Amino acid sequence: MTGGLAGLSGAMHFRGIATNAVTDGGHENPGITGYDFGTDGANAVDGDVVVYGQKEYVWVTNAWEELGDEGSFAFDNAVIHNNLLTTAGDLIYASSANTPARLAIGTGNNKFLTVSNGLPVWGTVSNTDVGLGNVDNVKQIPFSAATTAGDILYFNGTSYTRLGIGTAG
Repeated sequence: MTGGLAGLSGAMHFRGIATNAVTDGGHENPGITGYDFGTDGANAVDGDVVVYGQKEYVWVTNAWEELGDEGSFAFDNAVIHNNLLTTAGDLIYASSANTPARLAIGTGNNKFLTVSNGLPVWGTVSNTDVGLGNVDNVKQIPFSAATTAGDILYFNGTSYTRLGIGTAG
């Protein structure tokens, strides 16, 4: 590093992967879409972080400062590689400390996320799981009461009654 990070205060902001070369002590525009670097860093903010050539650089005062060396990356462990996910709907969880793992999307209907031995798993939903058998003064509506999309069900004092779509009432 050319100047150290002692003058840096506040948060660091990852701006992206540089498409233009960035050097320690340099003032190069990293060429990141949506990042307005300005001429010689006129719009750069202390704490802006970019990656170029497997090295990380932070903008301090008026120049890029390299973080660490080629074998030490400040946020290397924060990256979860996309090859962990193989199917739309997959979830990522920690199978142990600092160990990401994949939980495949549940198959079929009536699935919910629950915990077994401290890890997330898919469970199957039944009426007792949602407490319908344990709630007082609740009336279950039979699915057969509504027969057509758009039906409205109302309680007539004794039971639920179907008011068909387009019916006056």
